[in-house]
Amino acid sequence: MKPLIKICGIADLNFLNEVIQINEINYLGFIFYENSPRNVTKDLLNDIKRFDFKDKRPVCVFVNASSEFIKESISYLKILFYNFMAMKRINFVLHLKKIFGK
Repeated sequence: MKPLIKICGIADLNFLNEVIQINEINYLGFIFYENSPRNVTKDLLNDIKRFDFKDKRPVCVFVNASSEFIKESISYLKILFYNFMAMKRINFVLHLKKIFGK
């Protein structure tokens, strides 16, 4: 079985353009946590709104993000996976239900 590879912490368009060319990469990770040096900026979100990810799949990593912030951020990407990190677990499931409406 061939391993699947994810590059995480993509924070600028130049790096994204480099890694998109590597065939062995399957997933591209974006960090949405303002305290991280790899946090995705609004400028990058605007740049990737029309970006051709080819056969790669974006993965969004959210840390303690509000439902409004998550909804707004994921609207920039069409096909993606979500990764949630909850520093506070209280009502986390209810929080996810509010985001996805289920």
